[in-house]
Order: sequence, then structure tokens, then C-alpha cells
Amino acid sequence: MEEKNLETLKAKTLSLPEKVKTIIIKGPEGIERANKALIYIKTIRKEIEDFFADTLAAAKESKKKADEAKKAVENLKFSIEEPLIIAENYVKKLVADYRIEEERLKKEAESKATFGEDTAQSRAIIEAPAAKTKGLYEVKIWKYRVVDIKLIPKEYWTVDYDKLSQVVRDSQGQMKIPGIETYFELSVRQRI
Repeated sequence: MEEKNLETLKAKTLSLPEKVKTIIIKGPEGIERANKALIYIKTIRKEIEDFFADTLAAAKESKKKADEAKKAVENLKFSIEEPLIIAENYVKKLVADYRIEEERLKKEAESKATFGEDTAQSRAIIEAPAAKTKGLYEVKIWKYRVVDIKLIPKEYWTVDYDKLSQVVRDSQGQMKIPGIETYFELSVRQRI
């Protein structure tokens, strides 16, 4: 019986895209015909929703239980791993701090050498090869920090699209914002 109902629903939906292409709107009669088509579409969609409701509810419940079990396992794993993560981050920071200091000292020595303040100690720092450890390597992750917002070139400014959308919706396009053109798109909705 379920198979038959599903096939009936499929049959109702397959020809609809072609049928609605025959609708021509040149006046109230066309609008009425479009309205009837939309009501029919909503009715069929409701039938489809009802047909799959129990199956989707059961699947949602199964997913919820699976997600809860997964979360419990992830939490247990993290609680066991957390001390290792703390220790690993501490050791990595020690190495990074050492390497940064090494690089700072090398640059300082190179600067002194450039200005004729070359000493045996600065020469040793410049010529010393960076220590290599098997399995350990470094990646420079470039970041930034804003020091004076007024000096940032315009090409790095961004528009707050969410804020603009909210203002335009709230004012229904009446608020004038320099550089912004407000407009609307008409969305037709159906109530049955």
C-alpha cells in the first residue's frame, strides 16, 4: 500500500512543471489560474510531507541518539587527551619562543655587522646554523594586528552586509545611505 501511495504522489508531481508552463497571465483570470495552481502545488506538497513525516521523525530520533552517543565518546576522548594537549602546547611554545629569540639575536647581530659593530660574538651568531631536530619543523603563520585603523587603505575595508540588510528591511528602503541603492524583489507567497 505504501509503495502504491508513493507512486501516486510521484505521478502527481512529474507532469506539474510542464503543466504550469501553460499558464499565461494577462489579467485577473490568469492570476486566478496561477492561484489555483499554487493551491494544488501546496496541497500535493502537504501530502508528500505527511507521507514521509513518520519516517523522517524516526530518522531524526535515531540521528539524535547517534549524535548524543558520538558526543559522549568525543567528550570522554577529550578528557583523556586534554593533559597531553596542554603538555604539547607548552613544549611547542618553548621551542617557538627559543626560535624567535634565536632569530631576533641573528637579526640584531646582522644589523650590528652592517653598521661596523662586528664582533666575534655577533659573527658566531650570524654564522651559526639553525639547529635541526629530526621530525621537528616550523611553519610561520603570518598574522596581523591593527595599530592605526585610520591608515588602512580602503581596499581592505569590508561592508557589513548583515547590518545593511537589516537597516534596509527595517526602513523598507526609505533610509538613504551614501553609496547604497535600495530596491526590492517581489516574492509571491501562497496561503491555503
